[in-house]
Amino acid sequence: MHSVTLVLGGGRSGKSTFAEKLSKELGPDEKRRYYLATAEPFDGEMQRRIQKHQQRRGEAFVTREESIHLSQEIKRVEKGASSLLVECLSVWLGNMLYYHFKANESPEEKRARETFMDGEIEALLQTLQTVSCPVILVSNEINLEIFDNQNAENVLFVQRAEALNKRIAQLADHLYLCVAGIPLKLK
Repeated sequence: MHSVTLVLGGGRSGKSTFAEKLSKELGPDEKRRYYLATAEPFDGEMQRRIQKHQQRRGEAFVTREESIHLSQEIKRVEKGASSLLVECLSVWLGNMLYYHFKANESPEEKRARETFMDGEIEALLQTLQTVSCPVILVSNEINLEIFDNQNAENVLFVQRAEALNKRIAQLADHLYLCVAGIPLKLK
């Protein structure tokens, strides 16, 4: 059964816990229930968050990690998956900025980075339209966060995150917003 579900929320709003619960309901066979993690332990805070997520889900999922080429990894696992949870799209966008940003980059390098990001986003959107198993995607509702709009990298991140969330919300079969641990069904 093909379906796409998007779970949005602010930081630490309960969206991951809710998405895991949904995934378990859609994919009762834990040997075929996949968790695609995008986070990398760049610092101590992210290491603690990753460990917390790993402990909470335990052996309930087959975990794969992919920080950049998300659509390719989805295609690798979807055929054998009873459900696929992608955690987290906003972290994924941040990874692309981190790995492809150069201090004092030239306008050509900036355009190349933006082109790369846009290509990965388009590849993900195309993959979501053809995936064969239920997919649950988690992302931060970016407009609930505070960002420095004087920083060009932050502006680019916010623009791409807003656009990505809107486009996935349009193609999604189900859309939830988590607030204070409570999921609100929007679609």
